[in-house]
Amino acid sequence: MITFRGMDDGSRVTVFNSRYPNGEVVPGSYVYLHQNGTTNLKELMVTGENRVVVTQVDDCCENNRLSEANVVINSVPIPPSTEPSCDTDTLAPCWNGVCFQNTRGNTTCNPLTNTCQCRNPSHCVYNVKVPLAREWRVCRGPEDPEIDQLQAGTAVYSPLTWTGLLVRDVFSSYATATSNSFR
Repeated sequence: MITFRGMDDGSRVTVFNSRYPNGEVVPGSYVYLHQNGTTNLKELMVTGENRVVVTQVDDCCENNRLSEANVVINSVPIPPSTEPSCDTDTLAPCWNGVCFQNTRGNTTCNPLTNTCQCRNPSHCVYNVKVPLAREWRVCRGPEDPEIDQLQAGTAVYSPLTWTGLLVRDVFSSYATATSNSFR
């Protein structure tokens, strides 16, 4: 069971597991502005690994809030984990504080390690076979279309597709670094 208190503006719960590899939005899990809500996830859980993703939405993102979210299993409150459930560091060095977004995925530069890390907490690092190059560590989430291939280790981009992504990354990185230098 998961309970929410102090929602601004709204949220919903999605469960990912072997039964729902593409995710199942939990019926009745929507909680709207200034409401409290409780959702029983029991019927959606499977033996093994279950990932519960809370998607929070807001019309005015400067005031996006959730005061409290609690998970209870068999009447026992579960404390939140501060550790990610998967590897989130691509180990790729940042360039001027910038990470490639098209090839690496939704990443941000960790200033302590100067490496690109997954920005979205539901994303994990996967190895991708790249034509004419070594494997790349990329951030992808359960909603990405190639996630099944990534989990199986069979995702391969065509040379033309990968080159296109790299070219977009190089130009956007230069643009970002240039605009940051004028601030």
